[in-house]
Amino acid sequence: MKVAKNWPRLFLLLLVSAVIVLAGCQQEERAAPLLPKGFADAQIPDVSIEGYVYANQAAPLTVPGGTLEGVTSPISVESGSLWLGPNVEAIGGAIAFAQASEAQSAADQVSKVPDVWALARGQTLYLGASAGEWAASLRDAVNRQAMVAPAEKFPNVWEDFSRFPGKPPAKPVAAGFLDLTGRLVESLSSTEVVADVVPALRAGNIRYANFVIYGQGIRELPAEIQEGFLEKLGLSMLIVGRSGYPSLLLALFFGGAMQGAGLKAEKFDNVDVYTYKTDGLAAVVARQGSHIYVALAPSQTLAGQLILSAFGKTP
Repeated sequence: MKVAKNWPRLFLLLLVSAVIVLAGCQQEERAAPLLPKGFADAQIPDVSIEGYVYANQAAPLTVPGGTLEGVTSPISVESGSLWLGPNVEAIGGAIAFAQASEAQSAADQVSKVPDVWALARGQTLYLGASAGEWAASLRDAVNRQAMVAPAEKFPNVWEDFSRFPGKPPAKPVAAGFLDLTGRLVESLSSTEVVADVVPALRAGNIRYANFVIYGQGIRELPAEIQEGFLEKLGLSMLIVGRSGYPSLLLALFFGGAMQGAGLKAEKFDNVDVYTYKTDGLAAVVARQGSHIYVALAPSQTLAGQLILSAFGKTP
C-alpha cells in the first residue's frame, strides 16, 4: 500500500512538526526582570482591585503643594501606591514619607477635606475617597491592616512580570496592572493611553495588562498629570499582556490584525514588530508566544529598545 510504503517519511514529518511546536511552546530561560525598588515587597489592601500603580524611583520625589488635596506645602515622598476600584471615583492609595511626623502632618491636613479619609501609620499615609461601598471596604481593610502581597492576590498577573527586561534602556520608576475587563477601563476610556492601547489588547483576548514605566528620574512631579505626560517627563512604558488565545492561533492572525489597524510591519534586530507614530509618541508592538508587548516612548528608537530588551537582546 502507498501509506505503508511512505510511513517512514510521514512519521519523520510528524516528528519534526511536533518538535517545532513543542519548542515554540517551551518556557524559555529568562533573566530576572528589573522592576522598581520595593515593588516585590509592596502590599495592597485585600479588596477588589481593578487597577494598581506602584511608584518608586529610588530617590525622593517632590510633590507640589495642592497636588495632594488638603496639603498646601510641597512634600517629599519616598514611594507611593495607587489602588483603583470599579471607577475613577473609587480610589485610594498609600504614600511613604521619610519621617513618621511628615506622614502624620499630611494625614491631619488631608482629613479636613470633605469626602476623603486619611490615616497615618508610621511613615506611611493611607488615604482614599470616602463615598461608596468600595471606598468603605478599602477603608476597613486599611484600618484592620488586611494587606496582602500582589503576588498572592493576583498570582497569574504577577507571573507575567517575569516577561519584563532585566536590562532595560532606562531605570524602572513605576509598575502596575490594569484589568481590561472591568468597569474601571470604561471610566478611563477618554484618556490617551487607554483609548489608543486598550482596544488592541482586548482584541487579543487579554484580561490584564501589566506595565512598567521607565525614566531617568523625576525630581519634581508636575502640578497636573495631563495627556502626553510620558513625553513631557521623558518617560517610556512597556505593556505586556497574555492572550487567552493559543499561541499558534494568535500567530495566524496577529500580523494581519496589526497591519489592518494601520501599523507598519518592520524588523528590529530580526524581531518582527509593528510600529505606529503620533505627535510626540511612538508605539512598537511585538508578539512572543501568547504574549503581546507594546512599547510607548517619545521616540521610535527608545520604544524599539524597550521591545528588544524584553526579548533578551541588547539594544
